[in-house]
Amino acid sequence: MYFFRETKLQAITNLRSSLAYVKGIGLHRSDNVFSTIGFGKSTRVYHMNYYYYTIMSFLAKSRYMTGTGLIRSRQNNLRIFDDIKSVKASMHNMGLPAHGQRTRDNHRTKRRLRSKLV
Repeated sequence: MYFFRETKLQAITNLRSSLAYVKGIGLHRSDNVFSTIGFGKSTRVYHMNYYYYTIMSFLAKSRYMTGTGLIRSRQNNLRIFDDIKSVKASMHNMGLPAHGQRTRDNHRTKRRLRSKLV
């Protein structure tokens, strides 16, 4: 049984999907890590030994920000936006889309956000 960044890698699943459960690493990044090592997409976690585990963890830690460090940096970025009183921070605090999406004509989004705000 292997753990990576507070996430247990499920032994019966393939490596690609088990590493994708780690915060900050999705399927694309896990594919990049395992193609660098030389594993295929169907390789299971129980095929991996300690040597390949150390290589995988080194590659993932050196290339990508994951886990609590990622959460902390996102919170710090939002705090910076809030300190400079940007529109992005105020939209994020109200629970509205912050990347320019429409809320006037997109009624599905409006209904969803109305239920959150009320």
